[in-house]
Amino acid sequence: MSGEQKGIRILHVDDESSFLTLTKSFLERGDAGFHVDSATSAEEGIMLLKSGNYDLVISDYRMPGMDGLKFLERLRQDGETVPFIMFTGKGREEVAIEALNKGANHYMQKGGDLKSLYGTLAHAIKEVVAKKRAEEALQKSEEMYRTLFENTGTAMMIVEEDMVISHINDEMVNMSGYSKDEIEGRVKWPELVMQDDRERMLKYHRLRRSDQEVAPKSYEFRFIHKQGDARDASLTVTILPGTKKSVISIKDITEKKRMEDELRRSGTLYRTFFEVTNAPTVVLNEDGTFYRVNKEGAKISGFTKEELEGKKSWTEFIANAEDLERMKNIHRLRRDNPDNAPMHYEFLFRDRYGNLRNIYVAAALIPETKKSVVSFMDITERKQMEQEIQSILESVPTGMFFIDFKDPDGRFVRVNKALAERYGMKPEEFKGKTTRQLFPNDADNYIKSDRRVQKSGKPRIEKIRKITTLEGVRWVRLDKVPVKDADGKVIGIIGSEVDITERKQMEDQLKESELKFRTIFDRAVDGILVVDTDTKRFIMANEAISRMLGYTLEELLNMGPMDVIPKEQQPQRREELEKAFTGEIKGMPNIPFERKDGRVIYVNINAGLMKFHAKTYLAGIIRNITEQKRADEERERLLSELEAKNTELERFTYTVSHDLSSPLFAIRGFTSLMREDLEQSETENLNSHLERIETAAVKMEHFLRDTLQLSRIGRVTNPPEDVPFGEIVEDALEQTSGELKANNVAVSIAEDFPTVHVDLVRIAEVLVNFITNSIKYRGDQPQPKIEIGYRVDDKGTVFFVKDNGIGIDKSAHEKVFELFYRVDTGGEGTGAGLAIVKRIVEVHGGRIWIESETGKGCTVCFTLPVR
Repeated sequence: MSGEQKGIRILHVDDESSFLTLTKSFLERGDAGFHVDSATSAEEGIMLLKSGNYDLVISDYRMPGMDGLKFLERLRQDGETVPFIMFTGKGREEVAIEALNKGANHYMQKGGDLKSLYGTLAHAIKEVVAKKRAEEALQKSEEMYRTLFENTGTAMMIVEEDMVISHINDEMVNMSGYSKDEIEGRVKWPELVMQDDRERMLKYHRLRRSDQEVAPKSYEFRFIHKQGDARDASLTVTILPGTKKSVISIKDITEKKRMEDELRRSGTLYRTFFEVTNAPTVVLNEDGTFYRVNKEGAKISGFTKEELEGKKSWTEFIANAEDLERMKNIHRLRRDNPDNAPMHYEFLFRDRYGNLRNIYVAAALIPETKKSVVSFMDITERKQMEQEIQSILESVPTGMFFIDFKDPDGRFVRVNKALAERYGMKPEEFKGKTTRQLFPNDADNYIKSDRRVQKSGKPRIEKIRKITTLEGVRWVRLDKVPVKDADGKVIGIIGSEVDITERKQMEDQLKESELKFRTIFDRAVDGILVVDTDTKRFIMANEAISRMLGYTLEELLNMGPMDVIPKEQQPQRREELEKAFTGEIKGMPNIPFERKDGRVIYVNINAGLMKFHAKTYLAGIIRNITEQKRADEERERLLSELEAKNTELERFTYTVSHDLSSPLFAIRGFTSLMREDLEQSETENLNSHLERIETAAVKMEHFLRDTLQLSRIGRVTNPPEDVPFGEIVEDALEQTSGELKANNVAVSIAEDFPTVHVDLVRIAEVLVNFITNSIKYRGDQPQPKIEIGYRVDDKGTVFFVKDNGIGIDKSAHEKVFELFYRVDTGGEGTGAGLAIVKRIVEVHGGRIWIESETGKGCTVCFTLPVR
């Protein structure tokens, strides 16, 4: 629309014709410059927009077929930029937000004082249209400038204050290799600049916006072509007057720089060798700065080569002071007396991100220079493994040892603290000694056992046996595992000596009272488990828990609490169990236990600590609450269903209130117009206004009638009975026989219908509705047809009424069952029929849906309880 046009042409879209008339009257009376055209559907509005120029569109939200949001979305998808105001009675905040997000210019809610409402609307219209016209004028001036920008013959670009490239010309496209779509609005200019030029150019960019006179206007830099290669360029730049935007012209001087680059390539052979090695390698200057860094060297540091070479010192990567001082001394010694400087050593390395690594170094001085070449090997994993093994050995209470088979009698290489202290020794006293030296009395048996492991190559568990230590007589279990080299040869053993004295003593003591306790223990209805708080293993279990979990008692006594907890629940339950071991909690409700057969049951545990012979145990009484839990879950399911019903009721209430508000709004509006006409003694429109008020009142009456009928379904019913479905079909056809004959409709009926258990009157009402709809929407068929039948598929027995009428678009298949939805907004009725039908079918426990395409007839399918 031209910015010179004074009047404003408005297209108003709303399915309520009375509201269209009301809006047109108020707007055109209030401002002679307004001209309002009306459309009763979004589809009609689209046709009018194609045939005429409009400055603005006003649209309702809730309309049959295409609603206001879809109408707006369709316009924007088609490239239509006409301003759009959503003017609706649906006042929810999420609708306003969605409308504005989809491109609406304004959002207003119907209601309140009419003069104030339409005054606000008129002001919004003028404001939105004025803004649109100003934008169009600005666009014309920008197009003129763009023509000059595109035809200078020099590569040019415009850069915003945030460094985003907003425009480039064709010459810049040719120079950079990028298309305009790839650059404009997507790329910041530093992305096209080589790394070592970026900081300098960023400084110029900031300076140009703070002190334009000081900032250089011409300089050289290297930019990155799309193909990835660097190009040398000279640049001229200035600021667009009155803005923060830069206009930049660029000239490619790559060829000029080529000869200079050739001179630098003389060192290619050296650098190639330097780069291809897989080991991180660097060359250091005498002052400790990096002279050269290969790819792997840069990678391990976390920096780029450009960030390292000539800028950083190796001392910045030393993690601790002790290593730093030692390595500085080595660095100086290598330059003063290379033969005495160590070539290999280790240190702790810290990369750019603070990650620590153990590094093995190989270093040497480059002949005839003060530069040294240094290669690194990352030995972090090896160090961690050594530390982890040592940490494990020292932390476990079990005695651990490693014996090397290089000596025929077996020589101890390492033992942990727990084992050494058991025999009154220190770990270092074991190291290097043979089994015969340490245990002369038992050496033959020990060595014989070790040889069995060496020969078989398999782990061995020694029987429980009695030994004498500083603590007196102890009972232990000895486990041995073979250690093999890369060829599979057994070169030693790792052994663990577990002290089970306390367990054995407890077992002996428990036997004394077992006969008295066992009767009560085994006859208990609830399951009982006793856990050793140190080993976290079951030491007692009764028959009830055995039956509950499906394990034998022997199996349970080789298990612990975590063995019966489902894997996914173990992290959470482990914390609860630890609290029970300390007495912090006693009750553990709703705990999942996994039976031997994999089924999960739920139990309540009442646990308590007990002391026996100076040891603490946790005893738990376990009650199976699986059935109770299922009952609770069923209650929750019923509550969830109730919540869903409440949600459905809320949606129903909203729909009714919205559709009843439209005729009320029309009555108020035309009453207001009549009052104004009477005040001005204008009576020519009174009859027209009264007719519209009467129409709105009748519409409201029909809405209320259908709403009442829908609410009675499920409350006012006839007792269901077994009825052959064919009899219901005959009843419905008899009720509609007059309409069928008058419209020359051919009806075909299936044979051998099944018997259904239903309210006969209500289901006949359902069929009558389907038949009358098929007649009403038969279209211009020369021979209308209706087929009533059924089929049996994966949904069970499905009844259907099929016609060859105009059909229903797929987008409306679910909407037609909404209360007061009408496919034909110009037809009679309130649109409640199919909502009532759906309710009847659902009350019978059935489902209902539509299978149809526009122009290909319609099939309504539904299910009922079949005998």
